[in-house]
Amino acid sequence: MFNYQFMDCEKAFPSSVEVVCTQTKEKVKMYHKQLARLVEKKYRNNYSLFKASYIKKGNKPEERNVDEYGEYNSAPEGYRKYLITAYMAAKKQQFADISAKMACLSFLNDCYSKRYNGSIEEVVKLAEQS
Repeated sequence: MFNYQFMDCEKAFPSSVEVVCTQTKEKVKMYHKQLARLVEKKYRNNYSLFKASYIKKGNKPEERNVDEYGEYNSAPEGYRKYLITAYMAAKKQQFADISAKMACLSFLNDCYSKRYNGSIEEVVKLAEQS
C-alpha cells in the first residue's frame, strides 16, 4: 500500500487503483503515482473534488466558447470544479442564520444546473463518500 496526504484526507492505494469516470461511469485503472499526480495538479490536491468531477480523458464534454445562454464560457470544467468546491465549503460553513445558508446553496445549485446535467447535491454526495 502507498500512502498519500491530500488536502482533505489521507489515502492508501495499492499499486493499481480503479477510479470511476463521473460522466460515463466507466471504471479506469490507474497507477497510484499517476492518480496522486493527477489529483495534485488538476484537482487542487483535493481528493473529494477528484471523486466528484473526474472525467476520463477522451470523454470530456464538448467545450464551446459560448454556452446556451449566450455567455462566454472559456473554461467549463474549471467552472464546474469551482461550483463543486464552493458548494462543499458552504455546506460545512456555519452561517449566522439558516436562510442565508440555504440561499447560498440554492444559488450554487442553480448555477450548476444551468450548465451541467443533474444536481450538484448528487455530485457532492459522491465526493463525501470518499
